[in-house]
Amino acid sequence: MSLLGGERIEGIEAPLPPGEHVRWQGRPSLWPLARRAFHVRAILLYFGALAGLRAALAISDGRPAPEVAAGATALLVMGLIAAGLALLLAWLSVRTTIFAITDRRIVLRSGIVLNGTVSIPFRIVDRVDTRRHGDGSGDVAIAIAGSDRIPYLSLWPYARPWRVNHPEPMFRAVSDFDALTATLGEALAGFGGPAPQSQASPAARAH
Repeated sequence: MSLLGGERIEGIEAPLPPGEHVRWQGRPSLWPLARRAFHVRAILLYFGALAGLRAALAISDGRPAPEVAAGATALLVMGLIAAGLALLLAWLSVRTTIFAITDRRIVLRSGIVLNGTVSIPFRIVDRVDTRRHGDGSGDVAIAIAGSDRIPYLSLWPYARPWRVNHPEPMFRAVSDFDALTATLGEALAGFGGPAPQSQASPAARAH
């Protein structure tokens, strides 16, 4: 049977099987992904703290002002370069990532150098955890039933943090979070699958 006439997910050449339809499609948002997955803000804070510490030590040692400024500036420049590289990787990741929900499966396509597609039929979805962050974007993590495992490194940065032994694919930094969770919940319900469970964000737990 030819699949050439099947519906396609935008950005993925292979068509879906006949009768299967795309219900939602999106990509991660750059700034939320850069902050939470590539830690751009943490990099800047780290090098800023190092620059401040180096300046304070140099001043306490009686170093001349130009030397103090030069040492601190060098660390700040290094921080900007490191953060810029992390931001570039986040941008490339956004450009090469596709999230999709059909009426039968969850699809995640990612990979800056080697692009790969993860297809998760609803029948093997064991649990879905969702989390909205303070910037309005959100994450959706999918736990897979059975013994099949997707290597953590092949999923990163779309693997749920710290779930190394049992990696969970994750739609990360999605700005269209409400539409995603509503569509996924409806699609899973049609297969008798689990309802998405909302979890508090780290910021919410802190309060």
